[in-house]
Amino acid sequence: MAIAEMRRITIIGHLADQTAVLQRLQQLGVVQIEEVSSTEEGALCLQTACCPDQAAAVEEKLSRLRYSLELIDRFHPPRKSFLESFTGARLFLSPREFERYVGEEERAEEVYQKARAIEERLTALRGREANLAALREVLLPWQGLDLPLEAVGATKATLLVLGMVSVRALAALQRDLAEEVPASYLEVIGATRDQHSLFLAYLKDDAAAVEKILRRHEFTPAALPSDLQGTPAQILARVEEELRALEREKAHAAAESERLTKFRPLLSALHDRLLQERDLLEAAARLGRTRSTFVLAGWARWRDVARLRSELAAAAPDAVLLDRPPEEGEVPPVDLDNAALVRPFEVVTRVSGLPAPGTVDPTPYLAPFFFLFFGLALGDAGYGVILSLLALWLMRRTHASGLGRQLLELLALGGVSSFLVGVLTGSWFGNLFGLPPLLFDPIKEPLKMLLLSFALGIVHIFTGLAVKGLDTIRRGQVWDALWDQGLWLVFLSGLILLLVSSSLPWPIIGRVGRYLALGGGVGLILTQGRSHKNPLKRLASGVLSLYGVSGYMSDVLSYSRLLALGLASGVIALVLNDVARRALGIPVLGYLVAAALLAGGHLFNLLINVVGAFVHSSRLQYVEFFTKFFQGGGRPFNPFRLRGKYTAIIKTEEV
Repeated sequence: MAIAEMRRITIIGHLADQTAVLQRLQQLGVVQIEEVSSTEEGALCLQTACCPDQAAAVEEKLSRLRYSLELIDRFHPPRKSFLESFTGARLFLSPREFERYVGEEERAEEVYQKARAIEERLTALRGREANLAALREVLLPWQGLDLPLEAVGATKATLLVLGMVSVRALAALQRDLAEEVPASYLEVIGATRDQHSLFLAYLKDDAAAVEKILRRHEFTPAALPSDLQGTPAQILARVEEELRALEREKAHAAAESERLTKFRPLLSALHDRLLQERDLLEAAARLGRTRSTFVLAGWARWRDVARLRSELAAAAPDAVLLDRPPEEGEVPPVDLDNAALVRPFEVVTRVSGLPAPGTVDPTPYLAPFFFLFFGLALGDAGYGVILSLLALWLMRRTHASGLGRQLLELLALGGVSSFLVGVLTGSWFGNLFGLPPLLFDPIKEPLKMLLLSFALGIVHIFTGLAVKGLDTIRRGQVWDALWDQGLWLVFLSGLILLLVSSSLPWPIIGRVGRYLALGGGVGLILTQGRSHKNPLKRLASGVLSLYGVSGYMSDVLSYSRLLALGLASGVIALVLNDVARRALGIPVLGYLVAAALLAGGHLFNLLINVVGAFVHSSRLQYVEFFTKFFQGGGRPFNPFRLRGKYTAIIKTEEV
């Protein structure tokens, strides 16, 4: 139960076997492939780009498949359940179904051409629709004009003009035209809140005087297309009819796109197969080559090397696999290797970041504490049963894998912990069933719950110090472990015994505590400044180190959140039950109202308190526990494997 031991591996083989080796490694998913250095295991390697034309062809096919899928999804999004809206909708296929779809690659090109034609047609329709909509907006102010637009302009002796003027300027314009150009004609065609649409007719001989008046009142000529025929009302009618025709054509194009939805599984499977092919090409580009051989370098877990050697012999009998431990200066990737019961708790570690190579994996140490803290924070047997069943159902329903599966397993274990705590404290959906506690009721005896939280916190902190001390000893620094962790454990143990001795009937507890505190404190004063050569600085640093006890006291107080969270879920449950009992007094509908309140209220209480239990239990690990020994900075182990964006290959019986 620790960080997985990594081995640096080198595979050397004939160039003809390169593809077979990479395909087998992709299926196994146990090797992280890295760039080959100029010399790898003494073999001269020429780093070259691998098949650029082939890579470009694969990328072109991928882009066509993405285009088709995006068009289908845009018009006909895949139906997602409530759960899939959070986890993402993926197509689960058996290996046989996947290969059957992949064998129909020529159909994908037909779908692409149809999708392209539909998109081009829709683009043209949308462009024409936009032009018509713009024309409609231009013509609306003039729909009251009963004169054909082709008649507007110059005749032999007159000028016919359309234009706009502001509402405040209309009266002055009418007055000035009547006084200065009595032979003119002005008609208001339409009006908006800010301006009027006008038709103006006047003699050509009066053009100079009219233009002067129009400029004075900021008259704006209408900007209408010159090729329009008929009155504005007639043109608008034709526009509306064409817009309706365009809508029918768009609906027909959408119906054609709907017929493409049956090809979504085919396109998805082909996309993911090509994605795997692209990954193969990218992996090949990281290899080293000579004229007749290839060299692959990377990392694998020690426990996978034997299997890797066997599979490699089957794929390429002439290939050679070399493995060795990391050399000085090499930084291997990090993967966690824990027992099945501990593995779900890796989620907590991974959220914080992986430990550095050669350091301590905190997962096996945090697992029992997280289990207890989660149960105390949720603290209800009924909620625990529902949470575990829900997590198990989600694992099966979503075919979860990797980190997602670990999270669901962690929640299932959290439900077990909550069930056990609920049984001990008598909480079954609050006090819904009125079952007595086996230990104590935290709501009636919160002090006991608080003391239990503090006690667990002290054990948690002491465990962190002990883990740090053991790791220091493992590194060969025995005296450092004794001075830096051992003396703190002695000093803190003495203070705790002194604190509790007054409430215990054994005087020896106080004397032991006094000696431990005194001995530990003196030891810290004498050793914590040992890095200083100056005796005065050494003594001062030792004395100041005792101030660290305030940090430990603050850490212990943080565990009171377990009491707060446990009381929160319990009190809310009590209130819900009380309200539901009162609802039973409602005539006729009382039982329905009470059932709805209980179901909805307890489900809501469960969800919000599961989040709180997870977050705060994790917080106690990160802030109070990890700070004692954890060293982060590890880069994750990312093996070369089969992956898919749209599909997931599962066993036939699971489909």
